[in-house]
Amino acid sequence: MKKLACEMCGSTNIVKKEGLWVCQSCGAKYSPEEAKRMMVEGTVKIDYSSKIDNHRKLLEKAIENRRWKDVKKYSDEILSFNPEDYQAIFYKELSECWISEINDFNEGYDVINAFDEVINILKNENSEELAYIIVNYSSEISFLVDSIQGTSVGIYNDRINESYHYSNGSEVREDAKVFYRNNLILCDALINKVIDYLHEYSEKIKNDEKLKKEIPDFVFVSGLLNFLKEKDFLLSEILNLNNDPQLKEIKEKNIEEIKKYDSSYVAAKNDNCYIATSVYGSYDCPEVWTLRRFRDNNLKKLWYGNLFIKIYYTFSPMVVKFFGSKKWFNRIFKSRLDGFVRKLQDKGFESSPYADR
Repeated sequence: MKKLACEMCGSTNIVKKEGLWVCQSCGAKYSPEEAKRMMVEGTVKIDYSSKIDNHRKLLEKAIENRRWKDVKKYSDEILSFNPEDYQAIFYKELSECWISEINDFNEGYDVINAFDEVINILKNENSEELAYIIVNYSSEISFLVDSIQGTSVGIYNDRINESYHYSNGSEVREDAKVFYRNNLILCDALINKVIDYLHEYSEKIKNDEKLKKEIPDFVFVSGLLNFLKEKDFLLSEILNLNNDPQLKEIKEKNIEEIKKYDSSYVAAKNDNCYIATSVYGSYDCPEVWTLRRFRDNNLKKLWYGNLFIKIYYTFSPMVVKFFGSKKWFNRIFKSRLDGFVRKLQDKGFESSPYADR
């Protein structure tokens, strides 16, 4: 009788647990019948396709509902059967970043590495999914960047407020500043990765039939501009924290690229909540009242809040100009704004009628 060896990895370290034989190296599981055949006949090929299909359905449902712990669970289970499943590779790292609540910079950089791994897998397979995946995973990264920025501002604000109660308050404030800057640098790295792939595969993206069918109003140039302007915002914020000449040069080059597509790109201040108004359809509605209260009672009292307001009012008219009539734009931003508004309301920002200050 042959020694029991794992069909997936060849390991002989297989232990019986709860009625199944489990490989301790890769996690593959075998029924008693399969294990018996393997010992009598040697390694047998096991078809995991039905199990993977079931886990994939569960994974996609969890992604749709943004249940990040379930996303990680199902991604891990798929990877135990197929370590090169690109969807599971990306969403495993993405979910871990969301679960970490953006307190660990390395989690965000792991998302970048996972994105690279996915693209390499699809490129090596000459997959027709490549352009479609770049656009959709770029959208996921955009959501993540928004969350990192929002969370970082909240943590920074809390630490600054607390610092005045400590004898080493100046040190606490400096640490908070470093934390905030490092998270902004992470955001910039995430956005840079998206921009790089949009440039590299621009022709494939423009001509992709699946994108044309599923997102009929997707326009490549508008999408690229959105990320370039996001990068400009991030660089402005980082420069405000640390006046780095090299970053200034990078920012200037980025603006030059923006102007290749939008020669009218200029700063323009206005007190309307452009994106929120576009998404909710009115400047006077409960959600926008909550956001306006947050702007006036919180952001305007903080130096970085005023910077955000200045840059927001620079970018948002142009963002709405290009994207406001697009269904996918409103779908994406509404989900973000709904979650942010709920958090603000939970913190006491009311949704009753409001007059701007």
